[in-house]
Amino acid sequence: MQKPSGPNTLIHLLHRESGKNTRLSFRQHLFGERLKVANNLYRKDLVSHTGCVNAIEFSRDGEYMASGGDDRNILLWHLETALAEKQKPCRMKSQHLSNIFCLGFNSNNTRIFSGGNDDTVIVHDVSSGETIDVFTHTKPVYGLSIDSTNEQIFATACEDGKLLIFDLRLSTEVLNVAKCRAPFHAVMFHPLDGSFLVSGNAKEGASLWDLRRPKTPTIRYGFREDTSQSCMSVRFNTLGNHILALRRRLPQFCTTPFLRIPFANSTIPTTTTPAP
Repeated sequence: MQKPSGPNTLIHLLHRESGKNTRLSFRQHLFGERLKVANNLYRKDLVSHTGCVNAIEFSRDGEYMASGGDDRNILLWHLETALAEKQKPCRMKSQHLSNIFCLGFNSNNTRIFSGGNDDTVIVHDVSSGETIDVFTHTKPVYGLSIDSTNEQIFATACEDGKLLIFDLRLSTEVLNVAKCRAPFHAVMFHPLDGSFLVSGNAKEGASLWDLRRPKTPTIRYGFREDTSQSCMSVRFNTLGNHILALRRRLPQFCTTPFLRIPFANSTIPTTTTPAP
């Protein structure tokens, strides 16, 4: 029989009664022993995909999670039942023709948006799994974001260096926010003000955009002409008062949207476009 790795909880209780350990040490030992025997307290493997998983996205209320990857399938997980192994995920009926790179929920969890290497964004109905609409691009779609203030609007970040805005009601009309030589890897609308979005570009790094004045970013965080600031992911927090950016071979940084110097990495300069 395997020898216990340390004193058990009963011994800790006896020591506490006899005054041999303090309240703090008892608490540390108690939780330490709990963690030693816990196999799934903080982690659960959700297994259903048959290829690499490239994208996951949680619904705003945390009830659902969508996942997609190299098997070209979009799976919808109800987290409570999935973690308890009581229910398998639902599979959306439409498959992409190639790898899936990004996902998103609308605000009331009735639609899932998926984009990928097949140059398309597919809008799926959550309840039926059917396809609502398909939006064709000229190159792969690396990131997307749905405007939480107007769920008919979504943005995409593309390999061809474009940031595009689509309206579900006007599928043929597209607003081109930006055109860069390097690919955009990420995009996200401000959670409280749909006039602003933040992007991550392979060369120019993270930028803040005002959709009322497209083509030129309002702020470029860390941009330098002589150095690539490759940004792979960028996100607002829930209130929209912080931005976190992850960069290739450079430290990540955190800032507020209109702060000239990111407070979590004060060595990064920024450039600001003056108001007209």
